[in-house]
Parts: sequence; C-alpha cells; structure tokens
Amino acid sequence: MKNPLIKRLPRELKGEIGKYIVLFLFITMMIGIVSGFLVAAGSMSVAYDESFEKYNIESGNFELLKKPMMMLSRR
Repeated sequence: MKNPLIKRLPRELKGEIGKYIVLFLFITMMIGIVSGFLVAAGSMSVAYDESFEKYNIESGNFELLKKPMMMLSRR
C-alpha cells in the first residue's frame, strides 16, 4: 500500500506557501529581536559598570573637615 502523504504534502505546501513564508519570517524576526535584547542587556550592564571608573563618578559620600555646628546637628 502506498503512502497517501507522498502526494498530499507537496500539494498542501504548494497551495499554502504564503502562510508558511509569513510564519517563517515572523519566527525569524522574533528570534532576532529577542537575541538582540539579550545581547544588549549584557553589554549595557558592562558599560554601566565601566562608566564609574571612566568618568570618575562618585558615590555621593563625603567627609567634613570640621564637625558640624550644634544648631545644624539638632535638626
């Protein structure tokens, strides 16, 4: 007995080629977008960490040479 899929599959692919092309393009674009986001996230975190040394960004902490006046310290 011959397999009926031998005739059916090429006919179905030929008849609905547009649907398969759109599906292929959609999956390809989504893979590209997601992988781009994943690569960008890693490189942005590295650039953020390196920017502290490169641009001398301070943490915002400082020390006073003299003790603050009593009026300022009560508040």
